[in-house]
Amino acid sequence: MVGVRGFGPSADIGRLQDAPRVRVSEFVVTGPERARLVLVPARDAGGHAADAEAEYVVAVDTDEPAFEILRDWQADQRVLGAVAPRESRILRLRSLDDLQPLTLRRLDA
Repeated sequence: MVGVRGFGPSADIGRLQDAPRVRVSEFVVTGPERARLVLVPARDAGGHAADAEAEYVVAVDTDEPAFEILRDWQADQRVLGAVAPRESRILRLRSLDDLQPLTLRRLDA
């Protein structure tokens, strides 16, 4: 067994500080329970930023809390920590301001 730091609600703050920084550039509903999410690099005081723009198709419905959270993050241009493991269909985001977590299911993986 190998211990690995998580990115869930009880995640180590040090791990969050190592996550690439992004902002929501575009969030557009493209169908029922489906949206296009574009994340762009965002620098913070520590200089951490994502390497490049990333586009995802995620499962989100307009009546879910995740929809409003993403809209708010886009409007406020919040800096987020982002983790999108290559072998997973999960995209994890967390606001660096208030530590609000959000886990989305990727439909494009």
